[in-house]
Amino acid sequence: MKKSDIRIALVGAGGIGKRWANAIQKTKSVILSVICDKDEGKARGIADLFKQCSVTDDWKKAAASQNVDAVIVALPHALLAPVSQGFLKNKKHVLCEKPGGIMPEEIAGNIMLAK
Repeated sequence: MKKSDIRIALVGAGGIGKRWANAIQKTKSVILSVICDKDEGKARGIADLFKQCSVTDDWKKAAASQNVDAVIVALPHALLAPVSQGFLKNKKHVLCEKPGGIMPEEIAGNIMLAK
């Protein structure tokens, strides 16, 4: 790992999560450090494609991890804003799948946290 590498957490091992993992594999200077999903078997199936990628069913552990610089949140709509908020509160960069939340207030709150 180089100092300039970005360590990514991927939250969600479903179809969109798999697409993000595929993109990460093709990207230089990006390391998938942890994948989070309530189905650890599904997460393990993706993590096994990467060197030193851990698996957890608890996204809060990933959000608090010193081995994570940023997150890609690829979850059902109702979970996008709360999970993004957890990473923002831990000073992580967040890439959240659209729509970003269910209510505009959720999204606006997260934007304020990112400032």
